[in-house]
Amino acid sequence: MKTDTITYLNDAIDIVVKSLQFNYKNIENKGIQKFVPHMSGRVGCGKSQGVQQARNVLADWMVEQKKIKNASEYILNYLDAPQMDYTDVNGWFVPSQDGQTMNRLRPPHCPTDGYGIIFIDEFTQASQSVQSVLAQLILERRLGEHKLGDGWMIVVASNRIKDRASTSVMPTQVRDRLKPWLNVDNTWESIANHFMDKGINQKIVSWVKYTKDQFTSEQAFDRDANSNPTPRSIEVAGSVLDMELDEHLLRPMLCGTIGNEASTSLLAFIKYYDRLPDLKEIVKAPLQAPMVEQGQLAFVLTCELVKVVKHKREAFDSCVQYIERMYKEHNSAELVALFIKDCLSNDGTLKTHAKTRELFGSNSPFAHLLN
Repeated sequence: MKTDTITYLNDAIDIVVKSLQFNYKNIENKGIQKFVPHMSGRVGCGKSQGVQQARNVLADWMVEQKKIKNASEYILNYLDAPQMDYTDVNGWFVPSQDGQTMNRLRPPHCPTDGYGIIFIDEFTQASQSVQSVLAQLILERRLGEHKLGDGWMIVVASNRIKDRASTSVMPTQVRDRLKPWLNVDNTWESIANHFMDKGINQKIVSWVKYTKDQFTSEQAFDRDANSNPTPRSIEVAGSVLDMELDEHLLRPMLCGTIGNEASTSLLAFIKYYDRLPDLKEIVKAPLQAPMVEQGQLAFVLTCELVKVVKHKREAFDSCVQYIERMYKEHNSAELVALFIKDCLSNDGTLKTHAKTRELFGSNSPFAHLLN
């Protein structure tokens, strides 16, 4: 049985960016075939958001290249393929002025001027007639007599057939044209970092870090279930927590968002937040503040101290002292690793902080954490 090479979403975004940058650098060379990246992955793994992130990076790059003056000029032209019919894609035919012939109008997704990405989403969920028309856009960069402008690049995304997401087999000639073909998935680290960057509820971020790939891996996806803990659903679960519902409403709401098993795990995890010590007391007197018990509570507290440092850099010294105490009392080296890596991820300048050098110097058992 053949297995597909998996490209993690962050890497896939970088590949899309590099591919389209190459296209732009060779825009005048008609002899070089342009890249048309395709991201294929399980439902809710972040493909569409990934293309949006790629667009943002490219927009800034195009400003640097002096192709455009403002990043907002770089457009993401979104085509929701399953929602379109043959005429929408191909262009409407209208009578000529003399009424003797029919003229095809230029579709909005086949512009001539400007710069941007034509993003064809859910390609394999479109009807065969729509796929056939889009194939011409992908293969020949035109729709009938209307040619796509050189400043526009094409990116395609689709779900996998094995996930039973109403997908159909992609025409062979289109598959051969879509290069690079990226089989996309996530790591729990990339999901947690993405949520942290977006400001998703901290309890969700901590839960993902604690359960790791127990719920975020493909093995946790039940194709027969109505709700699954996909990255997209877990992000929505953060909004559910933000609603601050009573538990008799929170439980069914979460269950209907990320599924029964994941919601049970999340609800059990967030109960530890009610047992957290006063964070202000830890910052004020890290050597005297009560020490938490080992296990989930210590993990939750570590995540919360990372959050404290993110919003108040001067609290880093106190938080390190408390984390050092936690290590000595519980031998919890993994929590030291979690704390320092997340703090450095949020603020790389902390690597040169005096307390960091003291705790993670060359003779320290944690020195390797900064490599």
